Amino acid sequence: SSGINAEWPLRPGEKEIPLTLDLGSLIACDLTAVNPVELNQKKEQYLEKITRDNTQILFNALFNLPTGYVDKMKCVQLPKPTTRLPREKPIPKPKAPTKWEAFAKKKGIQKKKKGRMVWDDIAKEWRPRHGYKRIGSDKEQNWVVEIPDNATDPYKDYIAEREDKKKEKSAKNELQRLQNIARANPQTKARSEELSQTVKQAHLATASLGRFTDTVANEKKEKSTDCDSALIPLL
Repeated sequence: SSGINAEWPLRPGEKEIPLTLDLGSLIACDLTAVNPVELNQKKEQYLEKITRDNTQILFNALFNLPTGYVDKMKCVQLPKPTTRLPREKPIPKPKAPTKWEAFAKKKGIQKKKKGRMVWDDIAKEWRPRHGYKRIGSDKEQNWVVEIPDNATDPYKDYIAEREDKKKEKSAKNELQRLQNIARANPQTKARSEELSQTVKQAHLATASLGRFTDTVANEKKEKSTDCDSALIPLL
């Protein structure tokens, strides 16, 4: 074909030391010594020729492998790699157990997996335990709240109180998650500002605005913004 360069043969000459091929990793190792004279005279052209010939030998070996079709495309079935490549990053260290995991291991508590679906007696069907359309999530089932016998305020909004407790529980879970992160990485300083901001938001999400919430290790105490301390007398 006129498009093929005559200096780039499809079957390069035999090398003094055959290439060591790892077709599974597409690696070709050339152990043949370089020619110092040609290397000094035409370094770029000499290295380009060696690289091209070695690449051609690698591709010739690939075309001798069995083939197959994947999504109507002809592909080569590569063998298992034989070269052990080093890891890009170190092996991750085992995560430190959370406070609950350490307590459960000490007490011998074994976690039992609960079923995902639960029978809803009101809807008369199986509902997910958590997530979308979970049991008890219908507004028709939660339109009324029983007032306790010891209630003193007849105008108290117990539905709003229930929603506040739900938000407070969610914020508490997020705070506990952040505390586990801080406990497992006491010396980690990366993303400290983002972590502190998230902890602050979790504190303010509670009903007490964080007054009675336990602080995380090495957490900075927020300055008070009460009106009594912020106001300056006019006279």
